[in-house]
Parts: sequence; C-alpha cells; structure tokens
Amino acid sequence: MFKLKDLKTGDKVFVQGSAAMRITDKEIPDPDKTYVLFLAMEGNDGDMYLMNATLGAGVFPIKFFTMSDIGSVHRNGEIIFPKAELTAEERAFLLSLKPILKPSTRLIKFQSLGGLNEHIALIDVKTILKERENVHLPTFKANSMYRGLAANEEYTLDSLGIFVEGE
Repeated sequence: MFKLKDLKTGDKVFVQGSAAMRITDKEIPDPDKTYVLFLAMEGNDGDMYLMNATLGAGVFPIKFFTMSDIGSVHRNGEIIFPKAELTAEERAFLLSLKPILKPSTRLIKFQSLGGLNEHIALIDVKTILKERENVHLPTFKANSMYRGLAANEEYTLDSLGIFVEGE
C-alpha cells in the first residue's frame, strides 16, 4: 500500500482544497478544487516538504498531511496513487457521464453484505434538481466489472484518468 513516505522529489501531489486551507490557515477560493503540490525538498531535519507558490507561503511539511488529504499522486505523468485500472469499456461509460461530473466528484465501489454483488457510487455530482448529489449506479455481479478498483475505497476522477474541467 502506498504511503506518504513513498513520495519522491518531483512527484505531483493532488491535495483537496479543504486540506490546503487547514494547513495554510488561509481562505482558499474554492475548497472543492484540487490543488497540485510538488514534493520539492528534504529539509535539514530529514522531513520532506510539499510546495506550491499559489497557496501563499507555499512550503508545507509532509507530516501535516494524511493519506485522506491526498487525491492522487503522479510521477513522470503516471498515476502512482491510488493505483486503479479501468477497462476501456468502464472508462468509456464513466466518460459518458461527464455532463453530471464535477472536478470534486469521487467514485466508490461498494460490495453487498454477502459479497455477491457490487455497485459504483458517484459522490458529489450535479443533477437537474440539485447541485450536489450522490448517484448509485446499478448493481452488478461481484468481480465482473471494475476489477481494478478496491471495494470501499474512494477514488478521485483524475486518479482514474477522467479529467473534468472546473466550473
């Protein structure tokens, strides 16, 4: 399993806005936006630091982050966390939902109590009636679809290679 200590200099770390706001004590214009930080240096104290000039001071000790603050990590243009793989059909289906997807939309694969069935839930989508809503997609037989996703684990769209423009 990926841990923050596995980061290497130059990694792009996508951090949710609320985490950036908590760490910087500054009002971030859009807390639902994902902010990109770069693992930039190792300090004299042996700690590693993330930096991004657009967030004010721009240098944040990695110890102030938890894995739940991290949306995804990219190294040399490749997603290394969370490692999720979709088939071409699964990716095409999710791309067909782009009209309701937002940059802050997250995806979770749920497993039924008996483990026989699974379904995908999209968290924080826009619908005709509401700006923020959760959508549960139809149930499917366990291990028949979305095999590259772990059950009960939350994935950002960018970690799945589905990029949605900001609003």
